Amino acid sequence: MKCPKCGMILPEDSEFCQYCGTKIEEEGQSQLSCTKCGNALTDDSDFCQYCGTPVGKKTVLPQTRSPEMDKIFPEKSKIKKKVNAKKPLKIATIVLAIAFAIVAGLSVYQYFAVKDTIASYRNSVDSLRTENSKFDSTIKSQNETITNQNGTIYDLKRTLSFYEQHAVVVPDDGTNLYHTYGCDYLDTSSFWIYNTEAAIDEGFKPCPHCQN
Repeated sequence: MKCPKCGMILPEDSEFCQYCGTKIEEEGQSQLSCTKCGNALTDDSDFCQYCGTPVGKKTVLPQTRSPEMDKIFPEKSKIKKKVNAKKPLKIATIVLAIAFAIVAGLSVYQYFAVKDTIASYRNSVDSLRTENSKFDSTIKSQNETITNQNGTIYDLKRTLSFYEQHAVVVPDDGTNLYHTYGCDYLDTSSFWIYNTEAAIDEGFKPCPHCQN
């Protein structure tokens, strides 16, 4: 047995179609249908109870569909099932494509934004390296200068120590005293420099203020 509306195969004792709910009439009877929506109507219907269309000329639909009709006009429920099965897949594919496009666009934007930032950081790092290199060169030069000056100071200290130990200053002031350089009583307007032994041999006496 087939449903007169949707054409689905039904059990022989069915009173209503389990797919579309259409009431199944006894075999051999005909059923009225709406000329607009195709729903089954009662014999005394003046208007369609589903869409309100006036019944007017009543169309009688056969209870069964021939194999030739099944080939030419496929069952609506099967077509709907196929369409309904493909529709979510298409929607999911479109959603995924849109999401992928958004992610790709954001990735490209972030790439160029980060690229410029990284280039700026690299330029800053290169500039700092150049400055550090200049500072290193300056520090190295100053260290060499300090080393040379330390050597000069060391030599001067040795020379000063030598003169303090072995040289005395004899002023030409008639006192016949010899002094250490820097003595407050030393007249440096005219003087001679002797080593200590020579000054003693010449008869000069040590200054009581700086030679104690």
